[in-house]
Amino acid sequence: MNSIQRLTRFKYISRLSISNSITQGNSKIKSISNNSCNSNKTKIFSPINSNNIYCFKHYFTSSKSLFSEQQQQQQQQEIDVKYQSLIKDAIEQFKGREIIITVQLLDQAIELCDNKPDAYLLRADIKGEFHKIFPSALHKDAIIQDYETAVNLVPQNKKAYVYYTISKYIGKLIDASFEQMIFYLDKAIELDPDNHDYLADKIIFASFLNRVEEIIEPSKKLVKDGSKYGPIALAFISSSQENYPQAIQLIQSVIDSEVNLPRQDKFKGVPVYYGRLIVGTDRQGFIRIRERYFESNNILFDSYVALGIVHSYQNEIDLSMDYYKKALEILPYAYQFHGILASTTFQLGRFEETVEHCNNFFKHDPEFDSPYANQALTDRGSAYYNLGDLQQAYFDLQISLKKNPTEKFTRENIFNRSNPTLIMIYCLNYFIQTHKGLDKSKYNIEGMIENIDSDGVLSVEPKNIQQLLITTRLWFSIYSDISKSIESGLVKCSEEESSNLYFREGLLYHLADYLVDSMYLNYLENHSDIAFNGNTENENFPALLDFISHLPYRESKQLPERQEAHKVLFEVYQEFMKHTQENDF
Repeated sequence: MNSIQRLTRFKYISRLSISNSITQGNSKIKSISNNSCNSNKTKIFSPINSNNIYCFKHYFTSSKSLFSEQQQQQQQQEIDVKYQSLIKDAIEQFKGREIIITVQLLDQAIELCDNKPDAYLLRADIKGEFHKIFPSALHKDAIIQDYETAVNLVPQNKKAYVYYTISKYIGKLIDASFEQMIFYLDKAIELDPDNHDYLADKIIFASFLNRVEEIIEPSKKLVKDGSKYGPIALAFISSSQENYPQAIQLIQSVIDSEVNLPRQDKFKGVPVYYGRLIVGTDRQGFIRIRERYFESNNILFDSYVALGIVHSYQNEIDLSMDYYKKALEILPYAYQFHGILASTTFQLGRFEETVEHCNNFFKHDPEFDSPYANQALTDRGSAYYNLGDLQQAYFDLQISLKKNPTEKFTRENIFNRSNPTLIMIYCLNYFIQTHKGLDKSKYNIEGMIENIDSDGVLSVEPKNIQQLLITTRLWFSIYSDISKSIESGLVKCSEEESSNLYFREGLLYHLADYLVDSMYLNYLENHSDIAFNGNTENENFPALLDFISHLPYRESKQLPERQEAHKVLFEVYQEFMKHTQENDF
């Protein structure tokens, strides 16, 4: 087992509007009705008496007002028809896999009529399901805002369900905030305290946070009402008290009462789109786009999942996975659990099983759209690498490592992408070493070095991470300029040579990426007393990069496994330089 394999196997980290208010102008009506005559004035040469004038004026103004009201009603009907037509067209575009056009049509519907909840709900549903197009880091707040707008527009008796929807949306995110989930779930429970679905979810969320005090009251309510979720609620309380035998017994009692009952799939025959989504009217009467799993409410499925959770608390991993598999037999489309099984088997070093579970996952998410897809790609790519299939590893990881443009620098984000980035670097270096170099007659790399490296940095071998980052970025600029000359048509090259160049750019890009993360950790661990005047988001990245690149680097405070990774990266860089100097220039 080489050093990269040791690193990636044992330190792998997994995840256990525009408004357009329609005004009804009555100014002309008012001016006509207020144009009254003073009856006390003498009427000269008037052939009509005052009573007739009053009757005529009353008839005229009343007719005008009636006509205006009818006109307004007709106008509103036309708007309603147009609004529903836009909703219908949006649904058809969704079915035709035109997600961007779908959202644009819903934007138009909201612009036309911003006092109806339907388009807000649909727009939030779609953005929440297509994470690749609408990454949560960029769209999360807007999605929640759409749902909250819908809360204000739906009748009082439907507000709780929309709050529940928000909680469900947040729960699907990899970086989900349990605090925020409970916040919206509490709002739903406050408005509908007798809803067992809301109470059951509150118990599950609170148990993850180990908040026993928040489990007790909902559990009492479920038990008092005779809900089937009552024993499961009590089981989580027992589990929090480490009384696992009692917890298992309580959950098993629910399973025993349900397992022999006839099973009905309420989604049987319902068309499925994108491998996982359905279109239909929700329990509140609104047309929605949802995952089948989140609409299932299957007590037997939930019981098996609960048993799996309890056994995982006892570190009985194989038994826990067995119960997750039983749950999948009940709801095969609960593909998220294939993702959980994939991460678990990867940690156990059972890489063939990891690939199998990821393949089952992607049967339901073939275009990697869901919020869970990125983790599944990372799991499968890392497993392929450990199985020696570097081509497949590269395919998966190049997708999963594609950065969100709004991703922030945080320790968690850095640690999560550390191992996949290392694997990607190793794969690219292998491709470079096993392929030919560039055609030396086409590129004057020596001349490019003279132009870009006036300080002679590239002539000196880097001694630490800070120097390696500077050197790597210079080499990336050189190979990137060659790519631009090919793209512009200034230089012709074969498909093989184009691939070789792409591998070089990729290796240098990911190597620099890893080193930037190390320099940022160096800033946090060694220079946190020095203030950076800016934020750490993408729009301020050049200033942040310049700032952290000039800070003195101290290796000693990096994590031991990261220090080991740095040694491997120096070896990779030396291999890269030896190959390119012999073959490229």
